[in-house]
Amino acid sequence: MSLQSAELLFRQGQYSAAQKVLLQLLKKGQHTAAANRLLGFIAGQTQDFPQAIERLRASLRYDPNSLESWYYLGMACQKSGQHRAAAEAFGTLLQRQPNLFEAEHDLGLALLALGKAAEALAHFDRAVQLRPGAFEAHMNRGAACGKLRLHAQELQCYESALALQPAHPTLIENYGTALCQARRFADAAQLYDRTLREHPGDADYAFARGGLLYARAAIADWRDFDAQMALLREDIRAQRECIEPFALLILPSTPQEQLQVARLHAQRHYPMAAEPLHAPVRAEGERLRVGYISADFGRHATSFLVAEVFERHDRERFEVTAISLRQSDGSAMRERLERAFDRFVDAHELSDSETAQAIADLGIDILVDLGGYTIDARPSVLALRPAPLQISYLCFPGTLGAPFIDYLVADPFLIPEAARADYSEKILYLPDAYQPNDSRRETATGPLSRADAGLPEAAFVFCNFNNGQKLTAAFFDIWLRLLARVEGSVLWLKGGTEAYERNLRERAAAHGIASERLVFAPWAEQSAHLQRLALADLCLDNLPYNAHTTASDALWAGLPLVSCVGQTFAGRVAGSLLGAAGFPQLATDSPAAYEALALALATDPPRLAALRAELAAARGHCALFDTATYTRHLEAGFAAAWERHRAQLPPEHIVVPRLGA
Repeated sequence: MSLQSAELLFRQGQYSAAQKVLLQLLKKGQHTAAANRLLGFIAGQTQDFPQAIERLRASLRYDPNSLESWYYLGMACQKSGQHRAAAEAFGTLLQRQPNLFEAEHDLGLALLALGKAAEALAHFDRAVQLRPGAFEAHMNRGAACGKLRLHAQELQCYESALALQPAHPTLIENYGTALCQARRFADAAQLYDRTLREHPGDADYAFARGGLLYARAAIADWRDFDAQMALLREDIRAQRECIEPFALLILPSTPQEQLQVARLHAQRHYPMAAEPLHAPVRAEGERLRVGYISADFGRHATSFLVAEVFERHDRERFEVTAISLRQSDGSAMRERLERAFDRFVDAHELSDSETAQAIADLGIDILVDLGGYTIDARPSVLALRPAPLQISYLCFPGTLGAPFIDYLVADPFLIPEAARADYSEKILYLPDAYQPNDSRRETATGPLSRADAGLPEAAFVFCNFNNGQKLTAAFFDIWLRLLARVEGSVLWLKGGTEAYERNLRERAAAHGIASERLVFAPWAEQSAHLQRLALADLCLDNLPYNAHTTASDALWAGLPLVSCVGQTFAGRVAGSLLGAAGFPQLATDSPAAYEALALALATDPPRLAALRAELAAARGHCALFDTATYTRHLEAGFAAAWERHRAQLPPEHIVVPRLGA
């Protein structure tokens, strides 16, 4: 038996036989470096990356100048999620062998996984210089630019990669996503449409169907919508990855379809770790350690809603930690949040495994995910089970379909008992609305007229401030009918891209509504936005994705909201909020009833004025804005879930009783 025979067996794929020869050589003290190196290669080929790392490190102790060993050590570390160790290995390799494409490129990948996008970009730049024809270098350089919000450069990178491999599905998907993030929705729609025509029925390109529907929705392009939805449903039934879970929420989908898509997404992208990272249950009597993990600790709608809850947690019973997945945006809200927690962990430069290990090392009992499947969220951290209990809360209005999420915070209106089977999680029911609200939110003061907001002084002002992709043709047409029937009225909408505003104006004109009766509002700081909401007369909601934060903003500003209740979580939120505010009668059960109520209020000034007065009076005492009581209810839910866990009982639906009930 010799090293050469082991190498031959390895090349022939006879790994077990080669392994036996190599172990015998090591037992004899022969070829120590080479034998360990080849054992490391075998372990890598059989996906045993911990063993590969051990063997390659052993080889390097005897032969620290082996370029192969350093490279494959980096690869094994990368495959096992040890990105910091991978970066060290590739960095050492570059010191010994500068200008090596593979090392530059893979060091960039390791740094990108560590959240060090700027450093990663420098290495991808070098990789592209060394091998301009390597499409993967251009593609991953684009990913680094995307993380740095360098959208123009990101798109250039993807376009360079597409010139090399124009049919690569992952590349097309990434390019489409980047176009959407750069708000070039029309270009994204063209890309997806062309992809579907060039690859009809090909499951590898099924993502383009969902991408097309989402991109078109964002610019109010509702051409061929029903036919595309029918094809999307076929893809969902066939278990094809045809749409991101969040994108499906804005489309007229069923709870069952949302669960199916979420489950498939979790299975394929976030497999749960075989062994949890978290420590055993701690002794009784200690404070319950709750960790909130989010990429949105800053100027974001989620933070505007929940900041006061963090501040009001009972510090005698709860120790509260933030795990931030994005670097500070320098906002006043970020500063407020950093003060609100007992501990604020900045994890944006940690890999998924490092973040999960940090959570486990902190002894977090309940990890609350404020991201779900949204931008920059990291479900892969939760898939490693760093905490004994893991709860989905607030940001993702639906099921995650993931076995590593134990509970979903909701309320009885959002998820009736009969709908529980449509969620993979057990439901933690709060007694009022699931959504928190900041009773300390500031509203700008000072003079503000309708003219200042571009609104006619004497008009009746309908409004909707939802993001454009939530609008649908059916509800926009209802709004146009209301404009036609309420003389002198205007529709005040959140501004969007040029294509979005143009498409809405053209549809209005086709229905006989002058384009100037649509008024588009620019972005405003939250306090200024809350002030300007009072200029409107009636807020109109939509389906299948209700107003969420925008609904509570309207109610806080004393602006009546007419909603329509749907089947899904996202389509029932406004009804939940209206109930908690004390105005369930404003949540209608059909589009026809919705239209009738909106028309009745718009044409009955005394009734509408009385409703506004009731809203203003209710703000100080309704459940929706009682953050102190809300926090006690949330804590009671966490405590009940923890008691079940301590008793070694599996998660089960929890109904939190109302305080004093």
